Formats: sequence, structure tokens, C-alpha cells
Amino acid sequence: MEYEISYFDRRIVPFISRDIAENSIYHYLESELGLKITHSQREISFRYANEEEKNTMDLGEYEMVVNVTSTTYLADGRPFQYGSISYRPDKITFASTAKRYVE
Repeated sequence: MEYEISYFDRRIVPFISRDIAENSIYHYLESELGLKITHSQREISFRYANEEEKNTMDLGEYEMVVNVTSTTYLADGRPFQYGSISYRPDKITFASTAKRYVE
């Protein structure tokens, strides 16, 4: 079980309908709004669950959650989306790939 919060900068993304959210937000952002999305930064932390997480997640015997926060950026460097997802520690696996440019 997870607990998610996601925010968009309303100066950049003034409106997202339920239909857009249920389909592809990024398709709407790039095709309809003409935004160029380049990258996101993520931070993974382990912390004690807050009250809302305790009330909405089935934490079982766990008092802590794994929290992943992310900020997504446009080509001009402006951040436009912030997200935070909390996971139960025994229900999450992270995988990472590091690539290097080789000529």
C-alpha cells in the first residue's frame, strides 16, 4: 500500500481535468501545452510515518515508511511538478541503472 501526493505549479499547468489525469498527463503537457519536460530528481528517505500515513496505510508492525520525493523540470530549468509517495518498507524494491556515454 502507498500514500501519494502530487502538485503542479499552477502558473505553468493551470488546469488538469479528471479525464486528463485518468489518461496521460504528460501527453497533455507536451502535446496540448507545448511543454518540454527534460528530467526529474528523486530523493529516497526512510522516516517515521506521519499521522495521515498511519491512518491510510496498512503499516502492520512498521512505524516507518520509505518516502520518495520527486521534482520534475522543464527544458528551461523551471520545476513544474512535485510529488511524494510513501511506501511500507517491506512492500517496495528499488532498482537503478547508471549509464555512461562512451564514444
